[in-house]
Amino acid sequence: MNDLERHIGVFSAQENDLVSDYWTRTKDPRELVIFDSLSDAFGYQNRQSNTQAALLQLALINETMKSVSPVQRSKRIQESLSTPQAVANFFLQMAADEGKNLTPLKLIKLVCIAYGWVLVTLEQRLFRERIEAWSFGPVVPSLYHEFKIYRKQPIDRFALDYDFDGNSTLPRVPAENSALHQVLTKVWDMYKHLTAAQLVSLTHEVGSPWSQATSVGDRYIDDLLIRDHYESLLEQLS
Repeated sequence: MNDLERHIGVFSAQENDLVSDYWTRTKDPRELVIFDSLSDAFGYQNRQSNTQAALLQLALINETMKSVSPVQRSKRIQESLSTPQAVANFFLQMAADEGKNLTPLKLIKLVCIAYGWVLVTLEQRLFRERIEAWSFGPVVPSLYHEFKIYRKQPIDRFALDYDFDGNSTLPRVPAENSALHQVLTKVWDMYKHLTAAQLVSLTHEVGSPWSQATSVGDRYIDDLLIRDHYESLLEQLS
């Protein structure tokens, strides 16, 4: 089974006590269009086929991005499109709209996976905060601290941003960025059926960005590792 098949497949692993341990341990962490008609044209009915359709649509975006000049692409890759909190809220909203729940562990894994797909399809960083390599895979520290109180329980609120005066705002992915919205939606379609433990297993696979970073003792997961990993998944579609 190759990397792409693992992303399309449904995992059998179940959450266990180790997942709860992850949330109890202490740690001090230092206008592109994706054609919706494509899925309809395939007529996929089951979860596996929907995942493959989403992957193919991400590949369409990646092909479109190849028409952008190298200078423009270099400039774009230095920019960030959103914040971890806004992306988390996107997935929390998607879950609420479908009557689903997200635990902190699953939410953070979805955000990290989305970072990779956005990096390789839109060729921009999803957010500026660096992803760290922790025991249970890649982690966005600010989201861990935002939601760690929930441990294994479903999150029942959105992430918040605060200004210097302590006033809170509800961060959202910019509505005008249709390309980002659509990529995030495809990521949700691909991974929403997996449990938190299954997502942990996915990010722990040999050759994953997390495994490469931890093998040399790196605290941060380099964007080049992340980009190479998701590019390899796209290449398997061709």
